[in-house]
Amino acid sequence: MSDKAIAGITTQILLDKIKSSMNGSYSYSPASALSTSSGEGWIYAEKSVTSGSDDLLATATEDYLGSAVGAGTIAAGDKIKWIAIKHTGTSDGTTVTAEGVVLALAAGTAAHNLGPGIFLDVGDLIVLKLPNTTVADLHAITVRAGAGVPSGAGSGTVRVRIAAILENVG
Repeated sequence: MSDKAIAGITTQILLDKIKSSMNGSYSYSPASALSTSSGEGWIYAEKSVTSGSDDLLATATEDYLGSAVGAGTIAAGDKIKWIAIKHTGTSDGTTVTAEGVVLALAAGTAAHNLGPGIFLDVGDLIVLKLPNTTVADLHAITVRAGAGVPSGAGSGTVRVRIAAILENVG
């Protein structure tokens, strides 16, 4: 198991005539090893986001990875230290979809018109550090997308891939 998460980020910015770029990294090193009641560990999940606002990570089905015997299933109060979420562009791993996903971070209802929502369009990848956001706080919903922004409530399913380091709060 890797002892840290690393994301390399490059973005092209500004108008074509004055184009520039910024690049950097977004890394996180776990503070302590995972155990049955504490520490930090990896999870990986492929999840279906639906048109109903729900927890992105299911506490009944997602287990910590690695050799921490007994660390087991994630809990609603586990904290998200680092997370990468990838919109696969599909509804089930193979069927193409044009719907996007909106994330809500404060246990609120995710919606296409959520002011502080985070939008993922088809193919987008987002990497976040959310040190005080719990598994129960992170909600997701599908949305119609147009011109790179949410344009209405979604009606289908979007498949996302998630890799995260969580703090096991016991």
